[in-house]
Amino acid sequence: MSVPRVTTAPRVVAVSEASPADRSGLMPGDELLSLNGRSPRDVIEYSLLVDEADLDLVVKRRGRTEPFPLAVHKEQGEPLGAEVSSAVFDRVRTCDNHCEFCFIHQLPKGMRRSLSLKDDDYRLSFLYGNFTTLTRFTEMDLERVLTERLSPLFVSIHATDPDIRANLPAVRRAEMARAREILGVRQQFLGFVDSGLPEGDPLPPLPDGCFALQPLETAAAPLVRLVREFRPHVIITYDENGGYPHPDHVKCHEVTIEAFEAAADPDRYPDCGEPWQPAKLYYFATFHRARLTALHEELLRRGLESPFGDRLNEWVDNPDHPPLQITTRVTCDDFFEIRDQALLAHATQIDPEGGWFACPREVQRVAWPTEDFHLARSVVDTEVPEEDLFAGVRDSVRWVSR
Repeated sequence: MSVPRVTTAPRVVAVSEASPADRSGLMPGDELLSLNGRSPRDVIEYSLLVDEADLDLVVKRRGRTEPFPLAVHKEQGEPLGAEVSSAVFDRVRTCDNHCEFCFIHQLPKGMRRSLSLKDDDYRLSFLYGNFTTLTRFTEMDLERVLTERLSPLFVSIHATDPDIRANLPAVRRAEMARAREILGVRQQFLGFVDSGLPEGDPLPPLPDGCFALQPLETAAAPLVRLVREFRPHVIITYDENGGYPHPDHVKCHEVTIEAFEAAADPDRYPDCGEPWQPAKLYYFATFHRARLTALHEELLRRGLESPFGDRLNEWVDNPDHPPLQITTRVTCDDFFEIRDQALLAHATQIDPEGGWFACPREVQRVAWPTEDFHLARSVVDTEVPEEDLFAGVRDSVRWVSR
């Protein structure tokens, strides 16, 4: 593939007072046709060129019929003092993939045009942190990345195997089935479309018809039906912040609260089975400061590198979302290996060398052998702190059976 043709010249939008650009007579509105004989394709090349000493520019200026030369005298490394209008002067590279989970394809009609741009440009990844699939990445691009040391690049890829990429929904279901088998649990899909995690400023809209945009009763009805069928005594979900504010996590919280409170009421969701009252509702409380601190300190005590140091140093509690009170700690270190095997079953999602496994299991067993929860609702008598999610439930069941 050839280098993309330059279609626009960088246009100056601001000139700093007393800068080399200002002293040379460069003006806002000027177009820079070449710098030392080269036409930059993007602001990265522009920045490298203007870093040189003594620039020979070819400038196009409104009101003048012909481009003209302009000499700029400066020291090497001295800022030119000219801000240009765009990050990319040739065309932004766009994504040619047609993934069914793509945000852009799921956007409703009539949105502003900028939201429909499927940029897949490694330069925007380097400059702004945009994700790229590298689908249009060439050998020449690789040479440039290495030569100009353009790092980091943020790569979005679910799988490198072409067969997996073409059949990702089926692959993900098979991974879930494998995880289910490892854990020995029953798992059931409720039939909604993933909302994804929107990124950007401002955030893009969620895809039409996704789980997070469903009306509460529509989203809750399948769970009410499942609760009435399965008849659980204990239900566990995310807190109101979703653990972290993923739209689907937050929706899971809302739907679970609705199902917990409605499942026992015969007048609510009358077409969803016979009423059933769950006894207790818990929130996950996994990533809290005390746990990470204990793991961090045990790693250091053993002379091991800790992945938690920076996170703990930067930790700031959100006053709008105070930390959950941990009411229940369940010792389950004997099952950490099974837990990890089930997580690794999601092979297209989980890196076995990634952050989930940065802390050895033997450290976890010593420093923090429990899984932690917050008791949010209970219709049975129990005392906190607890060591058992079913505390109070067994006594209640025994009392009812007499």
